Amino acid sequence: MPTLSQTAFSRYQAAIRDFSSRLAAWSQRLPQLGEAQRELQNICEETDYALETPIVYNGDLDRLRPGSNIRWILIADNPGKKEQLAENRRYLVGSSGKAAENFFRQHLDIDFRSEVLIINKSPVHTPKTSQLRRLLQIYPDLRAVFIESQCYMADFAWQLYSIAKAPIWLMGLSELQPRGLFSAWYERFSTGMPAREAIFVFKHFSMGSFASDLKKRRLPDESVEDAVHRIGTENRLVYFPEPQL
Repeated sequence: MPTLSQTAFSRYQAAIRDFSSRLAAWSQRLPQLGEAQRELQNICEETDYALETPIVYNGDLDRLRPGSNIRWILIADNPGKKEQLAENRRYLVGSSGKAAENFFRQHLDIDFRSEVLIINKSPVHTPKTSQLRRLLQIYPDLRAVFIESQCYMADFAWQLYSIAKAPIWLMGLSELQPRGLFSAWYERFSTGMPAREAIFVFKHFSMGSFASDLKKRRLPDESVEDAVHRIGTENRLVYFPEPQL
């Protein structure tokens, strides 16, 4: 079970400080982002929550200490309604996050909040991931930062891997294609990847997608943990095929 040594923890602190500083810089570059997100709320009839944090940091990253056990690095999409609330400002705390938290606890014996490093492909908030397209239309100045943030988050994932040496749980596959919202993230993450075998690829926990895929593909008498590693590996070979010699 990987644990953070004092040296690794010092590197980790520097990494998350840089992440926090980068979010602050992006926020300064996008002074009208909150206004654009409120317009998006109205257009999409998503006014059932208070918009409080246009670009979201994951406060759970600050909870780690030297000696913390890091079992997985999990990569989701972007912060939704619950994640951006001032009382939260954490990733995966909505319905998808609760489903993930329950699954990790019940089937993998993992504390999702203390043993999993959770990051996103972009820290820019929208109620639903697909609405990022509409937000980019409303606020064209966002596009450069949106692409830049994806490249940064891809590098950040590998940086965390180099520190924690924990496998990567990548979820959310629909927007990784060349014209997808996260194509910039995918291209950057895929370029010169240092540990292809560390990546396990899954459907998202939203709408029961992960659960239904696991149920359909799990073999008779196969443990959940074994099924997770096998399915994640099979999906990796589709999305990150081995290079041809």
